[in-house]
Amino acid sequence: MYPTVGIHNAPGILKGQVMDLKAIWLDNRGRLAAVLSLSALLLAAMAGGTRSAQAATAPVIASLGCPATAQQHQAITCTPAITGTVTRYSWDAGNDTGHRATFTTTFTRPGTHTVRLEACNGRDCARLSATVNVTATPRPRITSLGCPATTPEDQPVTCKPAITGNVTTYRWRAEGDNPGPSNGATFTTTFLAPGFRTVRLEACNGSVCDDAQAVIRVTRATSTLPAPVINSLGCLGNARVEVPLVCTADVTGTVTALNWSTAEGLPPTGTGPTFSTVFSQVGMATVTLQACNGTSCSRQSMPIAITVGDD
Repeated sequence: MYPTVGIHNAPGILKGQVMDLKAIWLDNRGRLAAVLSLSALLLAAMAGGTRSAQAATAPVIASLGCPATAQQHQAITCTPAITGTVTRYSWDAGNDTGHRATFTTTFTRPGTHTVRLEACNGRDCARLSATVNVTATPRPRITSLGCPATTPEDQPVTCKPAITGNVTTYRWRAEGDNPGPSNGATFTTTFLAPGFRTVRLEACNGSVCDDAQAVIRVTRATSTLPAPVINSLGCLGNARVEVPLVCTADVTGTVTALNWSTAEGLPPTGTGPTFSTVFSQVGMATVTLQACNGTSCSRQSMPIAITVGDD
């Protein structure tokens, strides 16, 4: 015989109240076998069906798409391969976190680092991790600055360094040079007076740098060409603050280059027969002109009194 099932409702149920039905199971001899709450059975069945439906749409992470290796201080990007719907991303790289579909981070220390991703569709989540082997950023090595040992004054000198390794930034400096500091791979400057001058270079690969220096002996220039004669700089002896001072040189003889300079004005340098600059502060300033015929040059300076401009 099959077990007998009876439906029982608790007594005293008022109208409008939810009834919790009981299923009474009797064995084949009529004895009580079990009493089950139908509402509990129904909730359990619904929960099981919901979890199954969600599990069917849970995302699957095939890979994180991170590079296997990277250099120290180098930015890396992970682009995961995921199937299914994703409503939330949670990335963790130890020193960095993220919540976008892709993840970009930088490791500051060499070694093996772990990147973790949790991808969720509602409450159903998938997790995967990957390792990135980070190597130390190689330091560039400067073997030579490539500067000449000697050079005449007022003549351009170029340094072409010999460097091993990758270089991302250059920083050149030199004593008494014109122009001043530079960030190029090579360095060209002019020393305006005889003597010993030091050229320095810092070469960096990211934040890792090497530096070196070289000493150049600057000799006095000799030339058989006659130097130009500067008769006048053509500047007024005074100027007003924030009002351009214009100088027009009077030079006789063969002229191949005219170079102006002033430490107090903007711009501080210029070329050609006319020079215009602006002073921002009251006081005394100096304007200098160098006129050259090849390597033969003459130089003349004059003081300028800077006063307050008229309203």
